[in-house]
Amino acid sequence: MVDHRITDITNYLEITPWLRTAGMPTAVQIKSIADAGYQVVINLALDESPGA
Repeated sequence: MVDHRITDITNYLEITPWLRTAGMPTAVQIKSIADAGYQVVINLALDESPGA
């Protein structure tokens, strides 16, 4: 089984113990985010952004 850590998401950065920022996660990484206990993901990408 492949380990999909949230720290592998492009530009992942821990701001505080309860707030992280990163680039656009893949569908597998979204599941990893949920599995890590996060309940909210805020997408700030524009509709025209690649991967948005």
